[in-house]
Amino acid sequence: MPTGTVVVAYTPQGRCGVGSALPGVNAGEVLRTALARAGGKGGGRAELAQGNTGDVQLFSEAVRETLAGLKPDPLRTQISS
Repeated sequence: MPTGTVVVAYTPQGRCGVGSALPGVNAGEVLRTALARAGGKGGGRAELAQGNTGDVQLFSEAVRETLAGLKPDPLRTQISS
């Protein structure tokens, strides 16, 4: 993964993951924070984390909100959906 990249992926069945090559963005923390809001659980390292959620739409929204709350805001750099 290129430096400065944050990747978020999920399936319709609720499997989800976050990968981070952006300094200061901990994939495990982003995933756990989003899953706490989306009714799921998971974990991982600063570079890669995975889990499950019952509501992928809420997970997606929660990840965006979590990333938007970080300084500097990684969402201002680029969003790909």
